[in-house]
Amino acid sequence: MAAWLLCMGMHPITWGSPGSVTTGESAPAAESVDLFPHKARLRFARCFTIEYHGTYKRLEVLTPWRNARETFVYILVYNARFLEDAGAHYLWRDDKTPGSIPLAIETVVERARAAEFWVDTGMCRSLAELREIDDRYERFSSFCSGKVFNNDARVNAEGGNDFWETGITRPDLVLADLISIFHPELVTEYRRIWYRQLPALAEEKQ
Repeated sequence: MAAWLLCMGMHPITWGSPGSVTTGESAPAAESVDLFPHKARLRFARCFTIEYHGTYKRLEVLTPWRNARETFVYILVYNARFLEDAGAHYLWRDDKTPGSIPLAIETVVERARAAEFWVDTGMCRSLAELREIDDRYERFSSFCSGKVFNNDARVNAEGGNDFWETGITRPDLVLADLISIFHPELVTEYRRIWYRQLPALAEEKQ
């Protein structure tokens, strides 16, 4: 099954370095928005903590192993927020459904066929695999132009994806990857870490 994170157009951003990106539009302060109305309440756990900060969660593992001298901190951010911060207009930005949004392919085609970018295709690693799942994907402008990207550039032989290992600890670099997709003119010398562009159909046949 393919995942959908489709973006229409872009808005300006100012790029400094990973971790110092500002949008060209006035965005609400992170603490003024609550994307996590249902919060976990820890009663017995002692090995980790969870803090909620409006648009992201901070998870700190206090004792990753016995006698550990350091802790691990994970910043959990909704993908839709990443897209907005990277300068893209997420097509379902007004939907307040927490988590993933179940959508029929007909609904997606109607609303997103003109989207310029398609980001995150799940287990599909090529345009050919997407077309095998459903040939209606060929109706998307992003498919026709080849602007389809997935976060599987660093997958090991066992299928483990480093995006879900290192990526969740470095949201600044995930954001940098996405900025290089939507605004490559701002990061001309940057090399993406986790995201890659799916090869064109002609390239797959070679």
